Amino acid sequence: MQARHAIIAVALVYLALGLLYARIVPPLEGFDARAHFRYAAYLHEARRLPQLTPETVDISYELITQPPLYFAAIALATAPLPMPAARAYSWESENPYHEMSLSLRQSMTLPTIPAGVAATLWVVRLVSLAGGLAAVLGAYALVRLLWPDAPWVAVATASVTGFNPQFLFTSVTITNDAWTPAVSVLTLWLLARTVRHAAPGWRDWLLVGVAAGFAALTKYSCLLIAAPALWLLWPYARRAGWRPAGQALAIMIAGALLVSGFWYLRNLILYGSLIPLEQMAVALPTMQRAIPKSWPEVVETIPWLFTSYWGVFVSIIAPPAYLNTVTWLMLIAAGGLLVAWLSAWVRRTPIHPARFALHFALIWFFVIFAGVLHWTRTIEFGEQGRLIHAAAPAFALLMVAGWLAWLPTRLRPWLAMAIPFLFVGMALWPLPTLARAYALPEPIAPPIHADRATDATFAGGMHLIGVDLPDGATLMPGQRLPMTLFFTADQAITENYTLFIHLAGPQDELLYQFDGVPDRSRHPTRQWQPGVAFADRHTLAAAPVLTDTLAALSVGFYDHRDPAARQPVYDAGGAPLGDRLIIGPVRILATATEPPPVQDAPLARWADDLQLLAAEVMRDADGAPTAVQLEWQATETVQTDYTLFVQALDADNRVVAQIDRAPQAGVAPTSTWRKGEIFAGVYALESSATGWRRLILGLYDPTGTRLPLASPAPGQDFLVLLEQGR
Repeated sequence: MQARHAIIAVALVYLALGLLYARIVPPLEGFDARAHFRYAAYLHEARRLPQLTPETVDISYELITQPPLYFAAIALATAPLPMPAARAYSWESENPYHEMSLSLRQSMTLPTIPAGVAATLWVVRLVSLAGGLAAVLGAYALVRLLWPDAPWVAVATASVTGFNPQFLFTSVTITNDAWTPAVSVLTLWLLARTVRHAAPGWRDWLLVGVAAGFAALTKYSCLLIAAPALWLLWPYARRAGWRPAGQALAIMIAGALLVSGFWYLRNLILYGSLIPLEQMAVALPTMQRAIPKSWPEVVETIPWLFTSYWGVFVSIIAPPAYLNTVTWLMLIAAGGLLVAWLSAWVRRTPIHPARFALHFALIWFFVIFAGVLHWTRTIEFGEQGRLIHAAAPAFALLMVAGWLAWLPTRLRPWLAMAIPFLFVGMALWPLPTLARAYALPEPIAPPIHADRATDATFAGGMHLIGVDLPDGATLMPGQRLPMTLFFTADQAITENYTLFIHLAGPQDELLYQFDGVPDRSRHPTRQWQPGVAFADRHTLAAAPVLTDTLAALSVGFYDHRDPAARQPVYDAGGAPLGDRLIIGPVRILATATEPPPVQDAPLARWADDLQLLAAEVMRDADGAPTAVQLEWQATETVQTDYTLFVQALDADNRVVAQIDRAPQAGVAPTSTWRKGEIFAGVYALESSATGWRRLILGLYDPTGTRLPLASPAPGQDFLVLLEQGR
């Protein structure tokens, strides 16, 4: 396959990957995505350039820090679309829990999004994706021009540029970060092409300047391409002379001013500076550090900068194995470049197009990298490797050249041809991580079979329909207890309510507390789809206790702006239950114990995994029963709190004496029994059993329904312990 066919394939794969990323990443996720979008919405609606004032910050802080080209392109592309409605959606879908560090998601996927709004957001993202595609194609074109005898190096460079997962993520979010390398590489390609002409005319130089003007209107950091541009101009100056080179430079500056001069002149008139950093800091005080970082502190951030160059998607970090892989790839490339440089120095080889191209890439990369380090030192929240994407083609070329340097010359084309395939795999690697982070919970079709059915509705509209405690309700030291809450909503929820889960001890002291967002911080209540049930999984822990303690497990919601504003909860009939729902007791053990194995030959077995191992009846002098000593065992985890009853019946089956009591006097309710646990206790009848004929034993649930026997009399709701005369 020829290189030009290969770059077409790379471009198509890049677009396919970009659309795949766009399908997974919600439209308003991304670095400062909502602020960028509101900048474009401002231009769309106000049709005027922004002022650097605190009032402008209230609209979008990006209006303070960015030139307007990317945003003007969006405003133009969305001219026939409902931008005001999309802007309103950007505010409504903002996830307040992200700023509170309680959620990885910046935005919410609201239950409904108007078709016009969805179309507007897609068009905006396609504008970003177009910039990414231009950067990929520009990287190929520039390397083909500078290193003409290595076409597959150009293809590999374009692949490393575009198939970087971080670059793909940036290319489908709402930000001008993908446009930055696009306009930069276009400008440098035009310049490289012009200096190669035997006799370039003034129109050629003017076109380069116009491209540079567009770059200067995209991002202030694009001005740094002046350094690699001068490196490209140097051979022309040596060939044609310094005077023609000076004239060419003047024409390029004129072309740049023709496009972007209005913006920088406006800055100078309004704020007294071409790049009004001081005025920006006045309007946006959080932008500039009061005390710049020390250089040792800046150096410490360099590993993070490279990590975030490859795989930090705002609050979501790529898998460690992926990050370790790219770290090794960078180290191998750096070693290869060092080997190649030492070899060229020792052999005193003449300057080759490859060396010229690599020196150019080094200058471009390091001037951008130095700018990012300065930004990191002086600007709040500046430690972001995505800012180095401004030199993504240069960094990609250095990486490719470093890998190739380790191989004999005859094998290098084969490695260059393999690199695109390798980086397709790299692009796909973090996608499952992103998909899990952004996915809505899997809907659960009714009926829902929960261990503990509930029917409780909170005032905000949250409906709890069941609870699972698959491992029971007993916590040992160092153990975590899994719990699943099954939620739904009968109608759209208009506010964000924070879920809380508490384990409270006998004195109402908190032994465990969770305050956050359901479904592993991914599913705020405003995002819930009416009528759609989902599972919200948690693992509970507890503070150490000195003695075995019975805690109350409860759940509830409060307004995210005020933890005191708890939402009342109501049962199925509408009766109030308070400001939280009590799920049940949880037994917290002071020491870890392992229950014995389940015994195979009990005296009796009940339907819900409870069996009686031993029973001893105590009698008075007349032989009437006065108490029973019982030994119970759970054959599986029990989910229901049962009450035990012992009754003495007369010949007409009337109760003459009885006791109804929770096993273990309530200290260890049956819903906290673990499989194999044995509980013994004495239960004394509350009155004399005069006239008794039979003594029976049984269990009933909180509704009063008796639990049937499984053996020895299946279906019977009591066990005969003793009959008179036996």
